[in-house]
Amino acid sequence: MPESVVLLHGFSATRRSWDRVVALLDRERYRPLPLDLPGHGEAGAVRPITFDGCIAHVLAGAPDRFSLCGYSLGGRTTVRMLVRGAMPGRAIVAGMGLDGIVHSGGRSAFFE
Repeated sequence: MPESVVLLHGFSATRRSWDRVVALLDRERYRPLPLDLPGHGEAGAVRPITFDGCIAHVLAGAPDRFSLCGYSLGGRTTVRMLVRGAMPGRAIVAGMGLDGIVHSGGRSAFFE
């Protein structure tokens, strides 16, 4: 059975930003599950967008066993999920750099 891989996009993007990655994945080995984070794409408008809301949304849409790949906002969500006890088989954090993860609270004005 293919490994489920939950794909989390960056701020102001949607699950469609993963289309090229999804097309390249070996479907016999991986089952891609791109999700729209709250306030993005088909997930609908939600204000304020919080990490707790993002985490709850991801866990509601993920199977029992999964790996996790997050880019930018999705990367920060991935780190927070790991800190709060999520146990994916594997996790990839991309597109933020250490400064973007460690000092994310001070960057909210930039994103607003």
